[in-house]
Amino acid sequence: NTDVYFSQIDNIDQGVSPWSDGEGWEPIGNRKFQFYGNYNGNSYSISGLTINRPDSILVGLFGDAIGANFTNIILSNVNITGNQRVAPLVARLQDYGYVSNCSASGTVRGLSFTAGLIANLYDGCTLLNSFSTTQVTMVDGASNIQQLGGLVGRLINSNINNCFATGNVTGTGSWFGGLAGIISDNSTITNSYATGNVTGQGNYFGGLVGEVQNSSLTNCYSVGI
Repeated sequence: NTDVYFSQIDNIDQGVSPWSDGEGWEPIGNRKFQFYGNYNGNSYSISGLTINRPDSILVGLFGDAIGANFTNIILSNVNITGNQRVAPLVARLQDYGYVSNCSASGTVRGLSFTAGLIANLYDGCTLLNSFSTTQVTMVDGASNIQQLGGLVGRLINSNINNCFATGNVTGTGSWFGGLAGIISDNSTITNSYATGNVTGQGNYFGGLVGEVQNSSLTNCYSVGI
């Protein structure tokens, strides 16, 4: 329900038992029951988010969200392992969702669609004034991974403005970018940059974006290798 509002009123430590035990945190929202609400972190931190679900998709603080709003959320020192669509804040946000003043740091490991803040941003969504210093890599032993990004894995018909990523992106496969793996379908990125290194073997590696398809970049740069 988009009329539901959640407001964080203090710092939260998720790096302790029982939150860090076993598989760790269970993401809010999945393919059957998506999150539609509004979450304001009020610039309090959520530290030590731990998720160890190597066989799961839609892995993050939030898993699957539709038309949701996320503001003023600070995720520090995350340690996340998943399968596909893996990211600290939200794995998949669709249908005019909105993210502003959010950040993440730590380490994220996954297969395709793994990113430093949001794995998939689809269909009219907006990401503003946000950043990631997260290190993004694939699960050990994996290959032919697609669409890894320092901030976002895949951007479809959505917009990023005033954002940056500084973490390294490492893997073997296709479409790896310091900021985003692929942007497509009239997406835009403006006033944004990436400074992390993008390394590995495969096709479509870019310091800023792995590939741009029918989309635009304005006043953006990268300085990583």
